[in-house]
Amino acid sequence: IDRSLFWSVGLDGSLRQTLHLSGWLRSENASASRTVFNQQALSAFGRLEYRLRTLNFALEYRRSHSRMQYPGMLGPDAFAGRQLRFSVVRQFGVRVR
Repeated sequence: IDRSLFWSVGLDGSLRQTLHLSGWLRSENASASRTVFNQQALSAFGRLEYRLRTLNFALEYRRSHSRMQYPGMLGPDAFAGRQLRFSVVRQFGVRVR
């Protein structure tokens, strides 16, 4: 018997004309009885972006948790990670007539 359940929820919107917010949350559960494979994961992402003329300032945060198990492993493989990223982007544009 194989089973899998995946779900996610996300948002994308502007709080103001210059402030943009986006993000998502995702869950994964999968198992297979024949191979005795089992995996569970939860991950999230969020981004806050501020636009000032041709400059974009963004702050991103990612978080992930995963646990996987299959035959022959001494113990389950567990992973947890976080990432924080700040970026500044300048946009260049050319008008074509």
